[in-house]
Order: sequence, then structure tokens, then C-alpha cells
Amino acid sequence: MENKAESVSKSLDNFDLVHSRRAAGVWAYQIEAELGIHPTAVSNFERGKRDQMSSGMGRESYLEALERIVARRAGAEREAVAS
Repeated sequence: MENKAESVSKSLDNFDLVHSRRAAGVWAYQIEAELGIHPTAVSNFERGKRDQMSSGMGRESYLEALERIVARRAGAEREAVAS
């Protein structure tokens, strides 16, 4: 069982992911839907309670999902302006 210091350290390690997601205006449920995983998996990963979300998905998968969501939103906004 990990101690509180280890848990806080892991949480801080993933805080940059939460900050990036929030700065981009993306909700956690969007990351969950993009990755097709249970909401608890993302929540526990963001809070440092899990090293991976599901099926080996970690930071790289999270960031790729965030990039795809932001890119789709930007594309939709460009289309809306063009029409």
C-alpha cells in the first residue's frame, strides 16, 4: 500500500495533464469518450491513483486524445466561420 506522500507525488505528476485539458476547455468525459474507457479510469489516472488508465494507456494516449479533440473542435470552428 502506498503512503500519502507517494500518492501526492503521483497526483502532481499528472496534474499537468489536468491543467492542459482544462486550459483547452476539454471536459474529462470527452477524454473518456475519445479513449473509450470508463470515467473512473481517467479520474484515477489524473489523480495519480493509477499508473495507467486501461489496456496500457498512459500519458501518451491521454495527450493524443486531447490533441484529437482540440483539432476536431478547431476544424468545426473553421467550417462554421467559412459557411
